[in-house]
This record gives sequence, structure tokens and C-alpha cells, in this order.
Amino acid sequence: MNLAFNYRKLLFICPSIVSIAILLAGCGGGNDGTASGGGGAASSGGGATSTAGSFVAPNGSDSNPGTINQPYLTIQKCATTVVSGSVCQIRAGTYHETVTPNSWIRITSFNGETVIVDGTDPVTGWQPYQGSIYSASIEMSPDDTNQVFVGQLMMTEARWPNGDDLFHVNWATAQSGTTATQLIDSNLPGGNLAGAHAHFWSGTDPWSTQTAAITASSSGQLSLSLDMPCSGAYICPVSGGYYYLFGALGLLDTQREWFYDTTAKRLYFWAAGAVNPNTIDVRVKKRQYAFDLSGKTNVTIQNINIFASTINTDANSSNNTITGINASYLSHFTKVTGIL
Repeated sequence: MNLAFNYRKLLFICPSIVSIAILLAGCGGGNDGTASGGGGAASSGGGATSTAGSFVAPNGSDSNPGTINQPYLTIQKCATTVVSGSVCQIRAGTYHETVTPNSWIRITSFNGETVIVDGTDPVTGWQPYQGSIYSASIEMSPDDTNQVFVGQLMMTEARWPNGDDLFHVNWATAQSGTTATQLIDSNLPGGNLAGAHAHFWSGTDPWSTQTAAITASSSGQLSLSLDMPCSGAYICPVSGGYYYLFGALGLLDTQREWFYDTTAKRLYFWAAGAVNPNTIDVRVKKRQYAFDLSGKTNVTIQNINIFASTINTDANSSNNTITGINASYLSHFTKVTGIL
């Protein structure tokens, strides 16, 4: 059985209900086995209540023996210290880590306490940039998997035309002369858009979206390089097709939008209400995986909440059990790459 939804077809994953109670037997058979999908809220079962096994708590220390009174600080410490057949019982709290456990162990919340493995870290040191836009120095991913949150609410990557409802997208319409290599629209925003990206829903039978790098720009026209070859004319950019632009600082022009400069390693953000982002909980995705079960066997992950990260398996993972997972924002990407 393959739990992978790794092929990049949906451009954004928004909150939707995920309830996972699956036995992963011989996971793999293509892609990288990443358990990915939407987020949301669904849980089942309770955590362990016995004082057997080892314990982890936010007030612990990895130099402790891992008892209920002297717990470890990190799940990783417990998961790589306990012997086969043992259980790691996790006390209530939020854990910012990727756990790569030993095989043949169980990781569960203690007594049904709320445990979150969080893929985000806070952003601090915001400085005024321009108007209501602030910027901060931070190392983020150089690829297209970045996310910015205020609390647990995802912000929107700067785009044109503006819009932050990913289920009801605010599209622009390509005009006559648009092809797979050029976009024509007299309404295009000004400024140099080379290096930005376009996201298309276009073609004679647009059953999938396309994305393209913008290689050059002039008034009313953009030169394109598709991230994935067209499949005939069915999903190619054409006149009358829908699109929006993203990936340029010049597109950051409204509240709740952000842009990340991968060269300068600087994040730009316009907070809701034009508030100083130093006064709110701004977070960015820093870890793809909450648990990495690549090559692992007979691991049980039970009653753990996951935020902005996912559970990874591969072709060498087998007989792993994932149950009672409450997960949101498991996977995110903005470019469609590969071959259909």
C-alpha cells in the first residue's frame, strides 16, 4: 500500500479533515512515500495511561533518565534510546523537531494529553521596510514549499490579482496571442516580473493546472518557461485561459501577503491591520517532516497532533501503524513539476 500523494497536482493544501488509522505494510512502490494531504481536525482513541516505558515533556532534559518524574526533553531522544517493544509516552506540549525513531517502538500521547509536533518556528527581529510592509532576516527553504502563519492561520504568498481564498481563486484572463511561451494581457501589473512565476488553469480541456517561470517581461507581455511539458493542448496556456502571478516582491501590495527573497534570505510581510509583526505570532515552516519513518519497521505513532509537517515513509518502510492523528497543513507547494 502506498500512502503517497507526492505528485504535484494540487498547488496548495488547505485545511480539510484528515483522520489517519492505517497500517503501513510495505509502503513505497513509487515516489517518496510522503503521507501528505490537507489538514484539519479528526482524532480517535486515547493515549497511554500506564507509567511503563519512557517519558518526554517540555520541562524535561535529554540528560534525564526518561522517567515520568525526570522525562526527556525531545521525542527524538526517547525514540532513539528505548529498546524494541518499548513505548515513548509524550506529555502535553508542542515539540519543534523531526523524529527519526528506532524500529519496533510505539510513540503516543500520555493519558490523552494534547501533543503537537510543529513544523514551524517563530520569526523575530522585524524591521520597517516600506509603508506597512516589514522584513526580517530568516533562513527558509530555497524551494516552493514555504509557508507563513500567524498563529495557525496560513498567510498568502504575494500575488496578482490579489486573493487569499484558495478554493475560490481570483483569476486573471489571458488575452489573444497567449501561448505556452508567452502570456499576453494588457492588464498586467507594471515593473520587472522576470524571475516571478505564473500559475495557469488553461487549455482546451484543463484537467490540471500548470506553472511557468517568467523569463522576461514588458508592458502587457511575459515570456514563459513551463515547469512541466504541456500534454498536447489540453492544459497549455491559451487565450481565454485563467492565471495569476506570484513570486515577486513587487506583487506584495495588501494585508496578509508575504514574499521571501531566497538570495537575500529575507522575508517580507504585511500583517492584517497593518500591525507591527513583532507584536503577533508570525511563524514559518522549517521542517517538512514531523516523523521520518524511512526504512523503519513496526513503528506505531498514536494520538499525536501534527501542524505544518507530515509523516514520511519509503519503499523500505513496513508494518508501521499511524492512528488517531489530528493533522493540518501537511504538505504545501506552489509549482507543478514533472511529467504527467
